[in-house]
Amino acid sequence: MTHAPLDTKSGTQQIDGLVYAQPSLEGHVVPLGVDLFLPPSEARPAPLLVWLGPDILSNSATKTVGTKVLADFLTRHGVALAVPKVRVNATRADVPNTLIERLARIEGKRDKSVHADLSTLPAMAATQDFCALLTWADGKGKEVGLTGRTVLAGASTGAGLAFNAAVVAPHIGLRRPEPAGILSYSGTCAWPSLYAPGQLRVFALHNPSDRRMPIEPIREMAQNDPMFELIESIEQVHGSLGLWPQETAEDACTRILTRVKQWCAR
Repeated sequence: MTHAPLDTKSGTQQIDGLVYAQPSLEGHVVPLGVDLFLPPSEARPAPLLVWLGPDILSNSATKTVGTKVLADFLTRHGVALAVPKVRVNATRADVPNTLIERLARIEGKRDKSVHADLSTLPAMAATQDFCALLTWADGKGKEVGLTGRTVLAGASTGAGLAFNAAVVAPHIGLRRPEPAGILSYSGTCAWPSLYAPGQLRVFALHNPSDRRMPIEPIREMAQNDPMFELIESIEQVHGSLGLWPQETAEDACTRILTRVKQWCAR
């Protein structure tokens, strides 16, 4: 584990080589690492935002948001950022039999309008990994200056997997501390009927004409829940943090910061 200054003026740090779980992949135990960006020591312990990118289930390096820009902004304002790695191309042998059995039981409740990527075995393995990360942040994370209060945020597939970890995980036998909330950018949920109103804070930004991730499950969850904030913007680019293409990065990041601070306040 190595520490490096992210911003020498503000005192923020980046920690590389931090292992949060060691699950099975193709018959071998693999260490899963997380890149952690921390605010200055005087601002710790800090709440944590976990960023799940749109390509998290692949080895692609494509990004819709500059991680360093987001990390720099959040850490300067007292919030830590984590960008985890998860298992890619996991198979049936890599997930518990109980998970597979319970997944079969809720198959009939899955929204078939949502792309199957969010309900495959690789997606379930990644969901298991995110639950392990929430558990790590709640316990071991305190050793590096985290409060244990964690918000999941993601774009596209990453946001869908965040809903898996928060909404679906208890139904497939995965245990984890409750996340403080979800920030979803062009995301959706494959099992909206499993969502229980009044239990989870959610902010979702979605272009209603975006068909890569259908908005209907998000609307269904938001309809009867005052804790679910949905903004529909016909100008939002898929996976973008901004309401419209010309919105400044600072405004988009401020929107994130405000909610993390509110949701993680004790």
